[in-house]
Amino acid sequence: MVETTQFQVTNLDALDNAPIHLSGQVQPHGVLLVLQEPDLTIVQASQNALSILARSPDRILNQTLEGIFDSFQIDRLKAPLAEDNFDAVNPTKLWARTKGDDYVVFDGAFHRNREGILLLELEPTFSQENIPFLSFYHLARASINQLQEKANLKDFCDIIVHEVRKVTGFDRVMLYRFDEKDSGEVIAEEKVDALEPYLGLHFPASDIPKPARQMFCSNWIRAIPNAKATATALFPAVHPVTQRPVDLTHSILRSASPCHLEYLHNMGVQASLTISLIKEDKLWGIIACHHRTPKYVSYELRKTCEFLGRVIFSELAAREETEDYD
Repeated sequence: MVETTQFQVTNLDALDNAPIHLSGQVQPHGVLLVLQEPDLTIVQASQNALSILARSPDRILNQTLEGIFDSFQIDRLKAPLAEDNFDAVNPTKLWARTKGDDYVVFDGAFHRNREGILLLELEPTFSQENIPFLSFYHLARASINQLQEKANLKDFCDIIVHEVRKVTGFDRVMLYRFDEKDSGEVIAEEKVDALEPYLGLHFPASDIPKPARQMFCSNWIRAIPNAKATATALFPAVHPVTQRPVDLTHSILRSASPCHLEYLHNMGVQASLTISLIKEDKLWGIIACHHRTPKYVSYELRKTCEFLGRVIFSELAAREETEDYD
């Protein structure tokens, strides 16, 4: 993405085969719980449960979710979860008592991995404010109206990075486009004045190994609030039934690979947000947001960005096809 030759790892084949979805580690700003159905019994928990839930992992293992969140919070979730109706429950607000009358409010998100295992990811809500639906609608509508007025593909891409940076407040927002050989180019950029421009730079396909590309296709949006934070492992390390590491492909909290974290460090980036742009099941490009200091983006704002990414890219893909036709 920038001049990377001095940082490149020589064993690129190893990077292309690294099973990053089986790392068994998550970022420490949230808690991951692996559940056994139908009782929603906790069979694995990330080791930071003590600092966030005030309960050590070994203490909550083999308990049901009602032991943390009370039955009236969980009962309303059981029917849609049994039907795999995750749209009806995600995101869900959950609160848990910590000490005495103290409690923590979480944004909870359920998903089922490729092995059929149910996972619950919990992020403490540092703000009680939600993005109201009408504000969200007007934000999206205003962005799309601007985009539809632009016939030129370059202007269109410039508006995308401008709108995403306005919404998120990141120091730098870039739009990368990949070619047929998976090499990339920065085709649009919005940044603070103090940062060196990356607009127009090219980077080789090896900068994003195959497993990372597959992850980008599986997850529309990916956040790393603090690239210097120490990852936390699952306890126990393997699933008690499968006796294998849990597949974290679709995990929101899954830790980044050491290679990617080193890449961010070399760029002076401490927080990132990545929005995948997918066309016909292939990674067309990404919108990459970088910040020089740690930066947490709320669940609601991330979903706003995901929505904008999907809607904006549908317009972008149509505009690109029109230019190709012309």
